Amino acid sequence: MKIILLIIVALNLFGNNLDIAKDLFDNKEKYKEAIEIFEKYKDDGESQYYLGKAYYYGFGVQKNEKKAFELAKKSASKNNASGLNLLGVLYQYGQGTNKDEAKAFEYYIQAANLNNIKAMFNLARIYSGIDLNGKEVSFSIKKDYEKALYWLKEAYDLGSVEAAYYYGN
Repeated sequence: MKIILLIIVALNLFGNNLDIAKDLFDNKEKYKEAIEIFEKYKDDGESQYYLGKAYYYGFGVQKNEKKAFELAKKSASKNNASGLNLLGVLYQYGQGTNKDEAKAFEYYIQAANLNNIKAMFNLARIYSGIDLNGKEVSFSIKKDYEKALYWLKEAYDLGSVEAAYYYGN
């Protein structure tokens, strides 16, 4: 009985620390504090995602796309939806790795199937042939407006206000 109680307490503390770190990460002035907590749980897929994001953008650490890529890969290997999406972004733009739109697309699909709204937007953007700035671009994936609308609707159904705006237009 004592072992079970100890396990429950440990799991609760682990979860609470990650929640605290995520809250800190939302505050630009607290990135370093958040990173210190995530570093303590560097084998956790969610921690790996946040650390990868920190290195990708240079939040609280020196920007390092190769390190961001390695952390995103580790997070994705644990089926973390945000890690899968970040890995897709890195492959799509060749940041920290060689550019590979086909791999990016695969990771976006995996993340979207795990209800990651950002991945759904990335798929809608690819299927509609529009880049992040709203300019028309050519992707290796054939344009398919029905699939673009499908992914926008999926994001909308998950409560995305941004998706509601785009889906309505």
